[in-house]
Amino acid sequence: MKVSAIFFILMMFFGFHSNGQNGFVWTADMVEGWGLSIDGDNKYDSSDYLGAIKDYSKSIELFPGSAQTYFRRGYSKFQLGDREGALVDYNRAIDRDSTASNYFVSRAMARAVLLDLKGALQDYNKAIELDPSRGGVYRQRGMVKIYLGDKEGGCGDLSKAGEFGIAKAYEQIRTHCN
Repeated sequence: MKVSAIFFILMMFFGFHSNGQNGFVWTADMVEGWGLSIDGDNKYDSSDYLGAIKDYSKSIELFPGSAQTYFRRGYSKFQLGDREGALVDYNRAIDRDSTASNYFVSRAMARAVLLDLKGALQDYNKAIELDPSRGGVYRQRGMVKIYLGDKEGGCGDLSKAGEFGIAKAYEQIRTHCN
């Protein structure tokens, strides 16, 4: 019942029809996969990360094209301490949608925890390129730059983060830049 209701809502909202009108056909597996992704989102939103991973994994089997499903499964894995698994899913999300800055930020965080600071820096750079209004990303990138030995660049990023109202950036400036 739930899957058919979701299918109906999708058809009404997007104007997709099962006969291929508008050039798109929803298969039963795609509809079920979409429904499982929504179930995963509900568990994700209530911090049931293990349950979310199970639903996202089932969804991906049926509907493997969703970048958001890979991203959220990766985030759930990250929350449970599976940094390598999170990184794999973030890579898959970015392969499907390379325009979402939050995908790059999350992958940068996973890379930083795994001590791939150069990879983290590349991802923070890309996230800022995609969305330069995210002050917290400047702070994170600044700290990576400092750890990589670029104190001047890192302190500049921390200062920029402070301009965005990120209070913690000023603490880090006092600790690392003076």
